[in-house]
Amino acid sequence: MNLNGKDSSHARRVQAKKEKEAEQAKVAKEVTSKGLRNRRLKPDWVVNAATVLSIISWIGAFAVWLIIDQASPVRTQFFETFTGTTHFAQQWNTSLLPTALVLLIVSFVTCVIAFFFNMMRMRRKTDKYRKSIIIIGVITLIGIAAFIMRFGPYL
Repeated sequence: MNLNGKDSSHARRVQAKKEKEAEQAKVAKEVTSKGLRNRRLKPDWVVNAATVLSIISWIGAFAVWLIIDQASPVRTQFFETFTGTTHFAQQWNTSLLPTALVLLIVSFVTCVIAFFFNMMRMRRKTDKYRKSIIIIGVITLIGIAAFIMRFGPYL
């Protein structure tokens, strides 16, 4: 207790941690319908790997978006055409396009691997597919198809 008679935030965190550990110990002692103990107290390496790979896939997709933005021609605005300053690049920077395609493919592959890791943990009724992995997988697959259709001649 501090001078005001209130518990400090550290003491509250310690108490919450003790309560969480007690709850985990209680869950671990419970017997499932098949007569086995529940041993999943914390996420194991498979769940952590799926999380990390999902994050890497999202970062890769965002990086592709930035690369495409840098490779695209500059769009002229109204005031630039009005003042006559239209000396901007009118074509795509094709040297950045292969990098973007490779990054899209790598992002899709990491997403597929994360999906397989997620499938390894689908043994219980409470296990669920991660929507994030499915969404980024669909986005990157559509991105690869659109990229090849749009920039195929430049590759």
